[in-house]
Amino acid sequence: MKKQLILVIVLILMIIASLIILMNMLFSDRNVDKTVNKNDLWNYVKKSDSPTFGDTNSKHQVVVFVDFNCPTCRKFYEKEYKNTIQPAIKNKKIAYAEVQHPFINQESKQYATISHYVYQVARQKAYEKYKRLAYHYNTTPKDVLKRLHLDKDKHMEVLDLYNDHKDAGYNLNQDKTFKVTHTPSVYVDGKLLKDYSQLNKYIKK
Repeated sequence: MKKQLILVIVLILMIIASLIILMNMLFSDRNVDKTVNKNDLWNYVKKSDSPTFGDTNSKHQVVVFVDFNCPTCRKFYEKEYKNTIQPAIKNKKIAYAEVQHPFINQESKQYATISHYVYQVARQKAYEKYKRLAYHYNTTPKDVLKRLHLDKDKHMEVLDLYNDHKDAGYNLNQDKTFKVTHTPSVYVDGKLLKDYSQLNKYIKK
């Protein structure tokens, strides 16, 4: 009886130890700074025709992987994007790029593809407005496109491109190369920030 009890206790301790190790691995993966080649990252941005803003000759490059269905991305947009990134773009302190990383659900992928073609067809201002509407309205990606009020030809062009290429605008496999495990993933000069609230500190360096 005592031997059986000891075996049960040992088994429980092993399970607890395994869970602790697993949690530490997950925690460290998300909270340890990682670095990738910033030129490779920016080349990926250009190759994928992801939305870019600011002066490419700026001192810093900021690349953010986002999902328009992600609540944390919405918080990032409301605080860090509006208060730190937009002023830095305006003052030519950073070159900024946004890469779609739709991992939450199928609607995330629809947002990624439609926003990609909004940027291709109507460029920066239209993409910015689409992003703002996507974060502020609890609706579908196509309804957000309607709210964008593009002229008829551009609206139809975006829809046609979306219907013909519903998996365009993102590459989750390629994103793994840059160690993207969550959104928003914020890179400054190739460094993945473990705490994006510190973004302003890195930009000021």
